[in-house]
Amino acid sequence: MSAKVIALSTNKGGVLKTSVTAHLAPIWAKQGKKVLIIDMDGQGNSAMSFGKIPKKIEDTMYDVLIDGMAAEVAIMNVYENIDLLPSNKKMRFFENDLKGPNKLLRLKNAVNHLRKEYDVILVDSPPTLGTTQGNILAFVDQVIIPFQPEPFSQLSLVEIVEGIEDIQENLNKELRILGILATLVDSRAGLHSETIQEARAYCDKKGWYMFETVIPRSIRFATELKRNGLPATISLPKHPMVQHYFELAKEIEERW
Repeated sequence: MSAKVIALSTNKGGVLKTSVTAHLAPIWAKQGKKVLIIDMDGQGNSAMSFGKIPKKIEDTMYDVLIDGMAAEVAIMNVYENIDLLPSNKKMRFFENDLKGPNKLLRLKNAVNHLRKEYDVILVDSPPTLGTTQGNILAFVDQVIIPFQPEPFSQLSLVEIVEGIEDIQENLNKELRILGILATLVDSRAGLHSETIQEARAYCDKKGWYMFETVIPRSIRFATELKRNGLPATISLPKHPMVQHYFELAKEIEERW
């Protein structure tokens, strides 16, 4: 067994990185795959997605990466076939407290052996291009870049791709962009349709794949999620919004 290792990465916040991560994991878990989510964001939202309270979690990614705790000690099971390496606010101090050589390889050195234990490893990232993001990109094989189709988002897209290309050149030659994913799409907004068309043309020009699947914006759906305390691919699998995640999972499988 050798896991498919995928990061949800971008330098922009609020574009559904955690939501996509948390919704994809149960789809593959229900197929019988063992899934590990690694949360590298100090907000701890991956744990919250499965009804856990981050501040009550004692052993986290910070302890693994800074204090040398074995990753297995911090792993917690959050659902059948889904494990989590959690984060909480301690992770916000990671970049300041990181000492010693090979700073961008700390994550890889700590968790690379887990590839043999899982079928899929998903890494949820913070909205930065700093040392934390560098650690993520040095470890993973593939990157999905969430992209909100609004003005100036294309600049953010260019910046994260440049960061990926830098890591490719210097630390991880096997790293590749799995695809650009449009999220928070409002089908009624002409600007969104126009921006997505522009983004597709730009991605084609650059040779980057842009997923046919898009993740719509839905305030009602977000409210339902808060009530259920589990990813909707578990709690609301027949909901029309949830079908987009199943379509995305299928499209990813066709490319990995």
